[in-house]
Amino acid sequence: MERKTFDIHQKRTLNTFALLSQTARHSMDNGRSGRDGSTLDWMTAGVFAAFSLEAFFNHVGAKRFRHWERFERGLRVEDKLELILDELGQKPDWGARPFQTIGSIFKFRHALAHARTVELDHRSTQVVEDRHEVPELTVWWEDQCNETTMKRMVDDSWAVIETIAEWAGVDCSLGSGEIFMQLRRGPL
Repeated sequence: MERKTFDIHQKRTLNTFALLSQTARHSMDNGRSGRDGSTLDWMTAGVFAAFSLEAFFNHVGAKRFRHWERFERGLRVEDKLELILDELGQKPDWGARPFQTIGSIFKFRHALAHARTVELDHRSTQVVEDRHEVPELTVWWEDQCNETTMKRMVDDSWAVIETIAEWAGVDCSLGSGEIFMQLRRGPL
């Protein structure tokens, strides 16, 4: 087959929030496998659920606010959401899913993003058959690394994205791409 020379122009829009959300879902599905290391998969699912929300807020913010990129880095994620909801004239029900879950998603993310070494110490008297019956000492975020909690965080983060996307009239797909090719005639 003879190779030909083409002028190529490629364009791609990647809605990064959607890729981050897919990563959260993929990690959650891996956690369900029950294999060793599933806690790491649950942890990844929760963090990427938070990442996807913040990336989506930046996506919408850039479409709704002039110069979003100039000031968004100085805002807490909660402030970004508040600005966007005010701009859209929306007042979600913070006492019901999916919006009620946002606080715990970002609490989880902040706990890991700003983690410190923690020393746990507990003494008790228990009747047990062997050491495997003694509950492990854990911190709050470790207790969240389970299927029930992560399913809620991942599902609700996407539901928030879909809801706000509808309110804002923005696309929440992975994105799109195009390739334009034109055969080049003559020498390079």
